[in-house]
Amino acid sequence: MFPPNWAYLPDLFKPMVDTIVMSLLGTAVGCLIALPVSFYLSANFKLNKTYLVAHRGVLSVLRTLPTMVYAQLLSIVIGTGTMAGTAAIAIFTYTIAVKMLYEQIETVDMGPYEAMESIGANRPMSMMKAIYPQVRGYFWSTVLYCFETNVRSAAILGYVGAGGIGVLINQELKWRNYANTGLMVLILVVTVVVIETVSREIRKKLANG
Repeated sequence: MFPPNWAYLPDLFKPMVDTIVMSLLGTAVGCLIALPVSFYLSANFKLNKTYLVAHRGVLSVLRTLPTMVYAQLLSIVIGTGTMAGTAAIAIFTYTIAVKMLYEQIETVDMGPYEAMESIGANRPMSMMKAIYPQVRGYFWSTVLYCFETNVRSAAILGYVGAGGIGVLINQELKWRNYANTGLMVLILVVTVVVIETVSREIRKKLANG
C-alpha cells in the first residue's frame, strides 16, 4: 500500500466529495428529526407513558444495528447509490441523537417552561422558547459529533452498494491494486483528522459561548 499511487488522486475527488456530502445530509436530516422528537421522549413533560416506553424501546433495538445493515437493506429497497447511504446514515443518526438529546433535556431547568405555560403559551412554543435555548449548544455539539462519526461510517458503505469512496476501496482491493488503496486510506485519514480538528474547535467555542 506504500508508497501510494499519487496518479490515482484525480479519480478520488468525486467519490470523496460524495462520501462527505452523504455524511453531511444524513447527519442533518437525522438530527433535525431527532430534535423535536427528543422533547416528547423526555420524562420532564409527563407525556403518554406507553408512548415513551414503546418509542424508547424501539430506539434501543434500532441502535444495536450498525449503519452498514441499514445501508444494505435500503440498497435492496431503493437501489444502490448515495441515496441509500444517506438514508442509512440519517436513520442511525436519529437513533443516536434523539437519545443524547432527551437525556440532556431531562437535566434542564423547567421553571421558564412552566412560566410560559402559565401565561397561556402552547406546549410546542413553550418547549422551543424555554427549553431549546438551554440545550442549543449541546444540540450543535451533538450534530458535530454525529457528523465526525458518520464520515468514518460512510467510507465503508460502498461495500454494500451505498455509494461513496467505499465502492472504490472495495473495487481496488478485489483487483489487488494496493497502491491505489493506500492512497485512499491516506486521503480518508487526512479528511477525518481535518474534520475532527475543526469540529473540536467549534465545540470549544460552543462550550465557552
